[in-house]
Amino acid sequence: MNGRLEISSRIAFALEHSRVPEKCILHICDNRLCCNPDHLYEGTKSDNLIDAYTRDRVPGRLLEEDRTEAVRLHATGLYSHATIAKLYNVTPSAITYLVNTRIC
Repeated sequence: MNGRLEISSRIAFALEHSRVPEKCILHICDNRLCCNPDHLYEGTKSDNLIDAYTRDRVPGRLLEEDRTEAVRLHATGLYSHATIAKLYNVTPSAITYLVNTRIC
């Protein structure tokens, strides 16, 4: 499509709909490698983000009370960033960022 590299799902969408997609290609099957035209639809980046949150595909979202508790656990000195991260399904670097930027 216009002589540039394209993601296979965009090509599958274009072949199925006889047009180049103007927006992002989203997957109803939650498999970003899927090229089944029945699983693909066009949407904006915002649509994709909303879809990801709606389907709980965004790991590491901490509620405010979780952030407060994670900082409290860190302050005890008994838990590593990795241990706290496992408790809340986030990366250790997310905990590092949290405790280093938190104003308590």
